Amino acid sequence: MRFVAIIPVLASSLAGAAEARIYAGCDAAAQAEAAEAVDNALALALQAAVAVGDTPDYARYFGAFDEARAEVARRTLKGVHRQLAADRLRIDCADGKDETCWTAYAYVEDAFPNVVNLCANFFTLPRLAAARDPGADIGNGTREGVLIHEISHFVYVAGTGDECYSRSACRGLARRDPATAVATADSFQYFAEDVHFTRLDAAAK
Repeated sequence: MRFVAIIPVLASSLAGAAEARIYAGCDAAAQAEAAEAVDNALALALQAAVAVGDTPDYARYFGAFDEARAEVARRTLKGVHRQLAADRLRIDCADGKDETCWTAYAYVEDAFPNVVNLCANFFTLPRLAAARDPGADIGNGTREGVLIHEISHFVYVAGTGDECYSRSACRGLARRDPATAVATADSFQYFAEDVHFTRLDAAAK
């Protein structure tokens, strides 16, 4: 289903953005975790936008390097970053009766272009900071990555589709159809996450 994910910024700047966001339907614990994920996704999106280039991470999810497609990727990630920082962003914690959440981590809808709905399953995903911990399962990504996925769906951001739903499927799409890969939400999610992991690995050497 389209628009459903089955699946260091200055502290002062983040605090200002966090104060302006709207949270609905979330208890105190969920709101705190959601706010943390949004703040970290904001930094992750910017990091990924800066990292777009002729690199293995780019080729893995967007195919052979092409400057025109690379600019689309940069523009999309910058748009995600702007939306995550916007004071009109609303985060809704969906209740257990929301049927969409039976098979999703989060979702957005055309009719509500500033709203990200977080399902209970969202909070079972690892935080980006814990993704490399022993036993962490990042097969379906991270909380921050899912937020990038969802925000990219917004029509005024990029209007991405859901042409792949796993790292392996998105790698295959990148090889087969780079033009579609650069318009696919999961491609952006996994690219952003892998850019972060690549930097962590480089720093550890």
